[in-house]
Amino acid sequence: MVYQVSGRLVLFKDEDDGDYHLVVTDDSLNYTPGGANTNGLETGTSFIAEIPDPACVPGKQGDPNTLSRFDAKLKDARAKFEARFPGGSGADTDLGGIPVTLLGIAFYDRPHQQTGRAINGIELHPLLDIQFGTGVQPGVPNPPANVVVTQMLANSDFEQGVAGWYGTLDDIGAFSGETARSGEKFAWMGGLGTAHSETLYQNVSIPASGQSVTLSLWLNIATDETTTTNAYDKLYVQIRDKNGHVLKTLATYSNLDQTNGYVQKTFDVSAYRGQNVQVFLRMVEDNGKATSFKLDDITLTAQ
Repeated sequence: MVYQVSGRLVLFKDEDDGDYHLVVTDDSLNYTPGGANTNGLETGTSFIAEIPDPACVPGKQGDPNTLSRFDAKLKDARAKFEARFPGGSGADTDLGGIPVTLLGIAFYDRPHQQTGRAINGIELHPLLDIQFGTGVQPGVPNPPANVVVTQMLANSDFEQGVAGWYGTLDDIGAFSGETARSGEKFAWMGGLGTAHSETLYQNVSIPASGQSVTLSLWLNIATDETTTTNAYDKLYVQIRDKNGHVLKTLATYSNLDQTNGYVQKTFDVSAYRGQNVQVFLRMVEDNGKATSFKLDDITLTAQ
């Protein structure tokens, strides 16, 4: 997916492989430190964008004669950047927060002590366009419908396993005899029929800009309970602060809400713009008949 983001360029590195590593922040100009022992110190106010060397796009095993479908845009983005920073001049210096508007392809990278990394590991990698200044719009690849709202959750479809998620990670996977809404993997909470609780959550930084923020998930509830009046097993959809304190319970589902397959649930969480929060799922099951809460394609989007 292609994303458009406006922010402030505070730093860039001219990497050994010829790529330009950009650190982009909000107006706070605070960014995640890089180097030894910095994993877990993500600020929530920065992310990484990469302008690759177009000659390296095929990789070590690729055919250098087969060009990327974005070859022209990769070269154009690099040319625009080098017009502002000839030969990479200005690397590794404080740039003071130059306003930029970026267009790039979403990529989730593992944390390896990168300067500027986002909490959920998202990067714009590679960049397809860069514009310096405010009030500018980068060139959009055809068709325009490819440009989507910003998605803030990592691995939202669970196809990368547990990457990006915390909590009861055994809930995530491909389960024999069970189906995901899309792909092969999903999250299966509950279904044991024993008294216990499970959690899944992500830490996210919601941008202050934009008009609306929406949390969406697909939920499939199946139960062995026969009651039509008592909610014994429950799933709570919550927004918590960065320390895990509940800010709001958006919805509570139970064995009384059995579905016929996956159904979509959406919530307006625009009230939390500009905050570092947790998107939090908590399941509580009692000692008796089992209820399964299956979740897939969970997204947090801003526009």
